[in-house]
Amino acid sequence: MTDNKRNTNLILAILPILIVIAALVYFVIIKGGAPHIAIVIAIALSAAIGRWLMGYSWKEMLAGMVKADISVIPVIGILMAIGMLIGSWVISGTVPLLMVYGLKIISPGFFLPAVLLVSSFISLATGTSWGTVGTMGLVFMGIGAGMGVPAHLTAAAVVSGAFFGDKMSPLSDTTNFCSGLLGVNLYKHIVAMLPSTVPSMVIAFVLYWIIGLPSAGQQVATAASAEIITTLNATFKLNPFLLLPPVIVLVLAVRKFPPIPTLFAGILSAVILAVIIQGASVEALLGTVMYGYWSSTGIEVIDSLLSKGGLNSMLWISALMLLTVGFGGLLQTLGSIKVITSKVVSTIKGIGGASVAAVANMLLMIYTADLYIGYATTARVFGPIFRGKGYSSSNVSRILENSGTMMGALVPWGAAGVYIASMLDVSVIKYAPFALACYLPFLFDILWGFTGKFLPKAADEEKKDWIEQGQMIVRDGNLISASELSVDQL
Repeated sequence: MTDNKRNTNLILAILPILIVIAALVYFVIIKGGAPHIAIVIAIALSAAIGRWLMGYSWKEMLAGMVKADISVIPVIGILMAIGMLIGSWVISGTVPLLMVYGLKIISPGFFLPAVLLVSSFISLATGTSWGTVGTMGLVFMGIGAGMGVPAHLTAAAVVSGAFFGDKMSPLSDTTNFCSGLLGVNLYKHIVAMLPSTVPSMVIAFVLYWIIGLPSAGQQVATAASAEIITTLNATFKLNPFLLLPPVIVLVLAVRKFPPIPTLFAGILSAVILAVIIQGASVEALLGTVMYGYWSSTGIEVIDSLLSKGGLNSMLWISALMLLTVGFGGLLQTLGSIKVITSKVVSTIKGIGGASVAAVANMLLMIYTADLYIGYATTARVFGPIFRGKGYSSSNVSRILENSGTMMGALVPWGAAGVYIASMLDVSVIKYAPFALACYLPFLFDILWGFTGKFLPKAADEEKKDWIEQGQMIVRDGNLISASELSVDQL
């Protein structure tokens, strides 16, 4: 550590944020390129600022980035498993079978609401929005194409349902992470999200139903859907046994098996079926799980949808995740996040203002730094504020999910947004306006903050937990430990 290190002021704190925004706007929005180089440039310039203007050594800054990146290694492992799962489910015929069933069973008029509900159920049962998007999302995109439903609407319904199910699932990593950060019981955290989540889902459901009404009188077997069904039946040997891989994954997920073993069970079962039913060779299977399935039916919509998956397909997004999370770790090391959030907190007047500030802080972090950095800083800063005013910590954990987990799907250069766009072949900008269940919840959080509705106060039992856990609270402008106070004083 260098002797001339000094505290980060507001200008130095904001400078790295402005750099990354400018780089992303230029490279991604104006030039239409990948966000990786923009993040690399932001890291390089921010590190230069940290070294020459703030006195940090490269070793200190690198340690901060590495520490942050270590936290996402398990997530990258899951991503690679999902890539292999997608490829194996396509070559086995599982994804084509689900597409055919959907085209035959689902009414066009109820298609979008059905996508919302089924995606929600699958994600709720498995605890993974990314897995749902990569499997059932792919299926629904094919069904929607056969019915003539605009791709961006199908994608919006998939994303809304998948991320709703993720944040409400007790199996989800983000659900457990957010509740754990605030010391909130997992199921109390889930219940606390209902007042913001239920109305958002109802509004989304009704809108999707209204959008589908013009198609309600149409027959499912349109020329496009009939062509897709015929081509899939000619390309794959389809039978109900191909439903075994998703059934295995659902059963293991519900029984709370770890994500990676669960995904590998789905991969193994699909590979076995690919050999037995489709007659796939070992070479074809190895190529598919590594590089993805390559469809050559001659039907553009089918080839586009089925040419997916493979471990290799996840390397691009894994690199982006390491860069963005590393940048977030650098910001934390330089003190930028602490200075910015402290400045925001100093302007807070009431609980409504605290709700707005917490949402704003979470959104700032996911658009400029990293989702998990956002979780940690928002919990650390606003948890004590809400506790100091006598409100349950679940109000803050709810904001983390509604402004972080849900909105992360709508960041074009974020890991989730990039993943969704690559899986569904629809840009974030196109589906985002219709992904109502993603951005309505945080608006309801702000509404409840100002009206006082659905904003639970902390019960004595929770206050006892604060004391036992040594949770921090803000009292008279000072940050103190709850362990120094009694339940009556809290």
